[in-house]
Amino acid sequence: MSKFTCILLCVVVTSLRSFHVRADTPTFRDSLKPLIEACTKEYPGVSTHIVDKATEAGNPYLVHPCFNGCVFKKAGFINENGEYDINSALTNLRKLVTHEEQYRKLAEIARQCTSVKDTVSDGETGCERGSRLSACFLRQKDYVKYMYI
Repeated sequence: MSKFTCILLCVVVTSLRSFHVRADTPTFRDSLKPLIEACTKEYPGVSTHIVDKATEAGNPYLVHPCFNGCVFKKAGFINENGEYDINSALTNLRKLVTHEEQYRKLAEIARQCTSVKDTVSDGETGCERGSRLSACFLRQKDYVKYMYI
C-alpha cells in the first residue's frame, strides 16, 4: 500500500509541475497579440472581443476575412503574393513560440494546413487564404487549446 501511495504522489507532483510550466508559458495567441492588435487598427470593424468570440466558436468567418490574412501576413505565414509559405511559416513560428512542445504541435498543424495552398478567388490579397488557414488551425484548437487560446 505504501508503494502505491508513493507512486500516486509522484504522479500528482509530476502532473502539477507540468501544469505549472504550461500556466507560465505564453500561448500562441499571446505571441500573436501584437499582430492581432495591429490588424484591428487596419480593420476597425474587428475588435479583440470579436476575435475572441471567433476563436472560441472555432469560426474564423465571424471576422473580416482580410483581418485573418493581415495577421498571417504579419506573422510571416502568408507572403506578399498572398501564398501560404510553409518554410517561412515554420521559421516565423519558431520566433513566435519558444516553448518546444508548443512549437512541435503547432508546426505539425502548420504542415497539415498546406491544403490552404489551393487556388483562391482573391489572388494575392491573402484574405481567403488567411481565413482558410485560420479555419485549419482552429479545427485543431482542442488539440492545442492550452497553448492557442
